[in-house]
Amino acid sequence: MHKAKDGTLPPVAYVHGELFGAGNLTGIPDNPRGKRSKSIENRCKPRGEWNRYVVVAVDGTVKLSVNGKFVNGFQKASMRKGYLCLESEGGEIHFRKIRIMELPGGMANESNTVKAVD
Repeated sequence: MHKAKDGTLPPVAYVHGELFGAGNLTGIPDNPRGKRSKSIENRCKPRGEWNRYVVVAVDGTVKLSVNGKFVNGFQKASMRKGYLCLESEGGEIHFRKIRIMELPGGMANESNTVKAVD
């Protein structure tokens, strides 16, 4: 974990891999911060270095790995199939090498699949 400019360690925070539902998605956060789930550890590399995020979503359970360690999760998601949203709060961000692998349908059905955007 990198230190702030003043040499102090930053607090465990939501800015390093927070998970939350978009739209009307509901579920149970592993590390609650309201309806959101914050990471248990700051794993991001310093500015100018690439971070690797791996998101695994299976039958309503979502797990997030940041730079090789699972640090966050969400359970009993009301939607089982839909969209993945990525964001940066207040800073420029770049993405590369985004790969998505669709798993077998499992428990996904029409009632828990996000409707297509027109």
